[in-house]
Amino acid sequence: MTPVRDQKVETPAIQEPTMARPKPQSVVTKRRAPKIRASEFARIRTLAEYGMTLEQLAENYGVSEREIERILGLPVDDGGSATVAAD
Repeated sequence: MTPVRDQKVETPAIQEPTMARPKPQSVVTKRRAPKIRASEFARIRTLAEYGMTLEQLAENYGVSEREIERILGLPVDDGGSATVAAD
């Protein structure tokens, strides 16, 4: 038997990394379904009138405060509570 230091060692062949080809992008745009159904809008307005903040409503429905503002269409006071404008 030959000593280890005298044995020949084969170096593994190194393959060049292959780059993935980008997938062609489709031009078709799909509309996203709204996260909050229109049937919930009245309930959201009622909850806001009872004092729920935009943050609470947004967290409850899993949407942004901006989405709640859009649904309410009401001015917001400094505390973040949606309030009905006086006529």
